[in-house]
Amino acid sequence: MGTTRGAWGPRSTDSGVPVRARPRHPVVSSTDVADAATVAPCAAGRAGRPASAGLPGATPGQRGEQATASAATRSAPRTAWRLPQGEAASPAGHAGDDRHPVLPHGLGHRHGAAGRAGVAAGDGPPGRRRPRLRAGAALDRHGRRRGARRVRHGAGRPAAGAGPVRRGHAGLGGHRGPAPRRPPAAGGHRRGARPLRRHPSAGRRRGRPAAGPRPGRARLVEVRGLERTVDDPLRHYRWHAVERRGRLRLAAEPKPRLKEAQRRLLRHVPTPVPVHDAAHGCIPGRSVRTAAALHAGRAVVLGMDLEEFLAPVPAPRVRGLLRGTAGLTEPVAQLVTALVTTTAPAPVWRALPVPTGADARERHRRLGTRLARPHLPQGAPTSPALANLVCFRLDRRLAGLAATAGARYTGYVDDLTFSGDRRIRGDRFAALVTEVAAEEGFRVNPAKTRVAGAGSRQRVLGAVVNARPTLPRPERDALRALLHNCARHGWAGQTRGHDPATFREHVLGRVAWAASLDPVLGERLQTLAARIDWS
Repeated sequence: MGTTRGAWGPRSTDSGVPVRARPRHPVVSSTDVADAATVAPCAAGRAGRPASAGLPGATPGQRGEQATASAATRSAPRTAWRLPQGEAASPAGHAGDDRHPVLPHGLGHRHGAAGRAGVAAGDGPPGRRRPRLRAGAALDRHGRRRGARRVRHGAGRPAAGAGPVRRGHAGLGGHRGPAPRRPPAAGGHRRGARPLRRHPSAGRRRGRPAAGPRPGRARLVEVRGLERTVDDPLRHYRWHAVERRGRLRLAAEPKPRLKEAQRRLLRHVPTPVPVHDAAHGCIPGRSVRTAAALHAGRAVVLGMDLEEFLAPVPAPRVRGLLRGTAGLTEPVAQLVTALVTTTAPAPVWRALPVPTGADARERHRRLGTRLARPHLPQGAPTSPALANLVCFRLDRRLAGLAATAGARYTGYVDDLTFSGDRRIRGDRFAALVTEVAAEEGFRVNPAKTRVAGAGSRQRVLGAVVNARPTLPRPERDALRALLHNCARHGWAGQTRGHDPATFREHVLGRVAWAASLDPVLGERLQTLAARIDWS
């Protein structure tokens, strides 16, 4: 048999069908071992024999049994039997070889003229893909056509007597499928192959976190719990006891690395979320003047204070806010919550003096209970913004309560201010405010509840609002006298216990505070301050 060179590679002079090169590791796909009974008649007809001849020497009864076995084996899982190197398949498909099964229709195009004719004509059992392959195509070391798409085929129960089966592949089986696999080596993967690495997100439902503990999150939570027991060098906060106006507060100053992380979180997480219109504390564009101006010239001004504003906000409430309002996922919300909350160290709390009096001791006990659990620390950059978002529902309920009485409401951190007519003057309205605050997790300090009419000094956040927001008269006169004496007698003799190194900033800060409340007064005070010689 001779060959000639054609446009598609070497051609056989007998049949004119392209002859493909034999792969290095030919694999016999025996899924269709019994299908040879159906393919062989078609292939034989192409090779010059009658279409009813079937396999060589087969009777019509045998051909019927072979066709039945082909239908039963078609749904079986495809495996492969390897041909020994150097052996070739017979044109009719190993009909006389006892060691190898009969070649299926998908392999005949490479191992015999009859099989090639059957594949080229598209004959064979229905429901099978038999792509026409170009002769001389490059094969990889597994005998698979390079660039062939791997397609997973279904697996079923093999028919009785069909023998072991293994998957075929595109390079040999005439259908596109995965390459045959060797038995796994002792190391757990194929010999000579690179072990597969599973991506962490593989097998995970989109939108749901992977199951199992996360080391980073567990480490942050553990650090937050250790803050209460470890020594000062291992803590993330520096704790200070601050006493102001007879009240003792425990301030927590985050260390530089944690403070920088909290400032970044402040810019990206709570700041873009809108707050209630009645909230004015620690919000860009709002100040004491914006809060006090709403109550200027009102008949009655009611002021109430909360015992604590940051300590009553627990970590679970912050996490719920970040998930529901800020829209963070559960893992991210837990990490951010661990970064912005902490617990007070037990040695620091025990070192604080216990106040005298039954009510003061009870407040001290309640504060210690709140600080012992994860909460928003007083001193972190993120605490005021997160507390304003947590208090959104409180502000909404109090604003609605004030509207029913024809009053106005503003909240500035822990100061609650109402202004209106006589309907808010009685104890009934204050009791309703206390009840609403308790339902939202806060407690009103009854000792600081105050009511002022139009005939008395109405103070809101340190400013007098009888006519317009301004400084109280005693403070205004004292500041004017200080500026006059500094300009006339020199500032060195007017320090009065203040640090001389920071006395200038102290005086100019008071002037700026007055100007922020009352621009008219601030302009006059700035004129006096300009006359002082600070050299």
